Amino acid sequence: MPAVVRAGDSASGHTDIQGNPVAGTVTSATCAQSVLNGGTKIAIASTIVNFPSHPHAMDGGTPIDYQSHDVAINATGKNKATGAFIAVDGDVVPVADVAGPNATLSATTANLNCKQ
Repeated sequence: MPAVVRAGDSASGHTDIQGNPVAGTVTSATCAQSVLNGGTKIAIASTIVNFPSHPHAMDGGTPIDYQSHDVAINATGKNKATGAFIAVDGDVVPVADVAGPNATLSATTANLNCKQ
């Protein structure tokens, strides 16, 4: 079983228009509120990953059109929590746009080990 994604874990792979990495963070408020892993809320299919403001266009060499993104995880875990699939290490956050590709989640826990 892949590692479970939890509140505060990150997503990488998305970039700004210049190719600089823009890391996303799994938001605690949208995680499963009653299911914990190591005392931390776990991420599920409806959990949002926040990507901070980053440029999406260039104007004469100057980055412009700064945008942030709040994107739900494509959770692929075989187990469910509160009726939604659990997010696991390597799941995709579909944030691809003109600035950069989709991101993938990196879990900081080693196992499922959840409790309600």
